[in-house]
Amino acid sequence: MKKLIYILPLLAGWLSVACSSSGGADSATPVTFTTEIQTRAVAGGVMSEFASGDAMTIFRTPTSSIQNTTVTVYEARYGGTNWSVAPAATLGGGEEAYFMATYPAVSATGGTVPSPESIPVKVADQVDVLYSGSGIKATEAQPSVAFKMHHAMAMMAFNIQSYVGGKLT
Repeated sequence: MKKLIYILPLLAGWLSVACSSSGGADSATPVTFTTEIQTRAVAGGVMSEFASGDAMTIFRTPTSSIQNTTVTVYEARYGGTNWSVAPAATLGGGEEAYFMATYPAVSATGGTVPSPESIPVKVADQVDVLYSGSGIKATEAQPSVAFKMHHAMAMMAFNIQSYVGGKLT
């Protein structure tokens, strides 16, 4: 019985250390998001930076491809310096995930959110639609995702100088 009295505190101490270092279900690492808009355009109306209050949609998949996988959708809102995500995107238990984004935030039509690979672009609306491209991997060790946003719509402008004798200059 005396040996059991000495062993119980040691066993309890070992179990508490083992359980706390296992990173239980309640220890989740939040994923953070940053964006940079990739553009060479100099014309007016082309987005070059986000404004406070802008919203984008973030898509999460378990693989870098969106085909045949489960997609989790988040809405992110820009606060002037960083993106806040609802619900919070977290990773736990050695998990890894891939993230893609589109701007502006896409709304569900008929209860379904469009795929990040097929966001409708309406030229007549003249809204600058941005996308991040292929999935960017995040892990617990590297929980930061840096999106390089690209323009989905090419904009061109022409200066017509003259139209003489059937020739456009």
